Amino acid sequence: MIFLAKCLGCNQAFKFNTTPRLECGNFDVNVRAVWGTLVTGNGLSQLNELLAVLDSPGLSRRSFLDIELKMNNW
Repeated sequence: MIFLAKCLGCNQAFKFNTTPRLECGNFDVNVRAVWGTLVTGNGLSQLNELLAVLDSPGLSRRSFLDIELKMNNW
């Protein structure tokens, strides 16, 4: 997740990552979420339902499939 903040004094914008990006380009937390979803026999809909209950933004279909395809090549 990325937080955006703007300084009220100088008007400069700052980005803060709450999780590191991996070498593959995806955020670590997203890769772990997809991995956990797949190994439990679930998919994108179940993951996004869980994230909604936790009041957290879900993954797009494109992001989920991108991570899943990268995992298939591990």
